[in-house]
Amino acid sequence: MLALGAVAGLAIGMAMINRTGTADGRERGERERGERRRRSRRHRVDAWGEDECPAPPVDAPTDAVPVSSPPSADTLEARVLEVFRHDPLLRERDIDIEADELGRIELTGWVEDAREIEYALTLVRGVPSVRDVTSQLAVLPRP
Repeated sequence: MLALGAVAGLAIGMAMINRTGTADGRERGERERGERRRRSRRHRVDAWGEDECPAPPVDAPTDAVPVSSPPSADTLEARVLEVFRHDPLLRERDIDIEADELGRIELTGWVEDAREIEYALTLVRGVPSVRDVTSQLAVLPRP
């Protein structure tokens, strides 16, 4: 078994040398220099100042995702309303939501304290397609 493993290892090593030039996979001559060959990426410029080596054309990516149109104001309002309905704190508050076609949301209504205003603004900013949030929320006066 040991002899079979030694022969197999020798065969793999010889195949690697024949394929690449050296036992460690580098090209011939690199071993002596201790470095990899580098290709020059500079463009030469002729006497007239024109580039002899123009930049390669840029291809459009094949995995590009088509850009969709922004959601309507009604769709955006529905998204924000859904977030508020699923929140245990804000579903109990009287908050009106208005949206426009540019992704701006305006919140109007009443909350218990100022921390709830910041919380509501943070939730709305996390809704997809919301670009800006304006707050007209007020804190209910305590009796």
